[in-house]
Amino acid sequence: MYKIKSLAILNVCIALFFSSLVMAAETEPQRQSIEALGELNGIALHCQYLEHVRFIKQSLVETLPKKRRLGDIFEDATNTSFLAFAQRRDSCPSPAEFDQQVNAAIDQLYKAFLRR
Repeated sequence: MYKIKSLAILNVCIALFFSSLVMAAETEPQRQSIEALGELNGIALHCQYLEHVRFIKQSLVETLPKKRRLGDIFEDATNTSFLAFAQRRDSCPSPAEFDQQVNAAIDQLYKAFLRR
């Protein structure tokens, strides 16, 4: 009898653990804010705006829960953006213009994750 109850409790704990991993990005605005920063990070890498790359990553580290899925969303968006920017042969935005875009995206990240 105790084994059955213990197994049931263990199964519930395991299910809760895995559901928290799957639901790493809880809302659409949260996912979109991560993707927007990934897109900007791809542009920053292409344009060699390394201060922006550091700033973006530091903002993510300070704001996001430590979940692998959230990092994967960011990395996927970064890679897609970097490749698309190169294929389109876009010109780099001015540092001042890019700074405004990054700050706006970080504000959205803060709103999505810190203000509930």
